[in-house]
Amino acid sequence: MIGFLSKLTGIAGAVTLIGLLLFYLAILPHMPSKVPDRLVPDGLADFNKVILVDRDSQLLYTYEKGEQVHKFITVTGKTGKPTPLGTHKVAWKVADYKSREFDGAPMPYSMFIIPKRGIAIHGSTAIPLRWRYNEFMPGSPVGSAGCVSMTKANAKTLFEWTDVGTRVIVVGSPIASELEDAKS
Repeated sequence: MIGFLSKLTGIAGAVTLIGLLLFYLAILPHMPSKVPDRLVPDGLADFNKVILVDRDSQLLYTYEKGEQVHKFITVTGKTGKPTPLGTHKVAWKVADYKSREFDGAPMPYSMFIIPKRGIAIHGSTAIPLRWRYNEFMPGSPVGSAGCVSMTKANAKTLFEWTDVGTRVIVVGSPIASELEDAKS
């Protein structure tokens, strides 16, 4: 097969193709095609649209009438500023929002789920770097300040699909700082 690829794309092309194949084989096990049963809440089909954020896998899933529609890689809150577990709703949406907390940092396609705390699902240009860092250094300090960040393109798709009032369910294992807060 390598001989065929060399003739088709040249030696450099074959090496690049093999490198890309190895990269995708390395990340595919971390990108499940279905949400594990333990994460699918009972009665999911009772809601028209639902967003499910899994802090453990750093994936966001959307469901419409119980059927999975989208799956996106995300970066959620880091230790000390975790994305809050629980059930929330999209309170409001802004396509071109600028952060008030972080010197006007762009937060494209923002969907606020906890407006009083500034917690939103939004686009970010830092996602590929953050996701790769978290992937190879589990438990790393890299993460958001509580928001659910995703690529700008994926955030746009989600923004267009999501209605104000859409239910957002955040699941995952408690982070150490949350356990400490629960003790006090």
